[in-house]
Amino acid sequence: MPYTVEYRISSVQSLRNGTALTHQSTEVKAMDSEGRRMIASSPAEWPGDKVPTTLVSVTDPVARTNYLWRSPGKQVTLTTTDTLLASGRNCAKIAKTTSTPDWIQHEKLETEDLGTATIQGIEAHGQRISTTVPAGAFGNTAPFVSVSETWTAVDPALKDLLVHQKTVDPRIGSVTTEVVSFRRGEPDRATFQPPEGYEVVETTASDFACK
Repeated sequence: MPYTVEYRISSVQSLRNGTALTHQSTEVKAMDSEGRRMIASSPAEWPGDKVPTTLVSVTDPVARTNYLWRSPGKQVTLTTTDTLLASGRNCAKIAKTTSTPDWIQHEKLETEDLGTATIQGIEAHGQRISTTVPAGAFGNTAPFVSVSETWTAVDPALKDLLVHQKTVDPRIGSVTTEVVSFRRGEPDRATFQPPEGYEVVETTASDFACK
């Protein structure tokens, strides 16, 4: 099912002196009936006089390409699906030789089914995951718990579209992702095209080598 959805992402971190640090950003996702996907991320708040930029990624399974660019900007990076697959295989080989930190193996996970609810007109299913991190994992003298609550679309045509998510972690505070608007229907074809006048730079598999 083709759609366009806009998210607001808010993060709040409380300091020991009671000061709260807040940040906001926005994200727009679009998918057409042929499976093309676009993600555009940009800050809703920008410190100082710097010009805000939007990072855009477009995946096209029909043309087997991936585009990445910033707006405003001058260049767009083009990567073919074959290049990405080759990179993934290289990374997988390296990952097999990397040991898993001991504290991850001792994490305690608890999962709670939250049932279904309608959020912004979308029927969604919720799940809450509580993760207990053992003492000493990050220099912490006692265990701590992080909680993530995630709601995804029930309609299989929306392919597990994220509808709402909130994560509370003592290390970073809270991060909330919520739907601002949701529209069914084909996005404008220009949504999946790089801006006119941008220089196209094609990457190779070596550019994605894992280190």
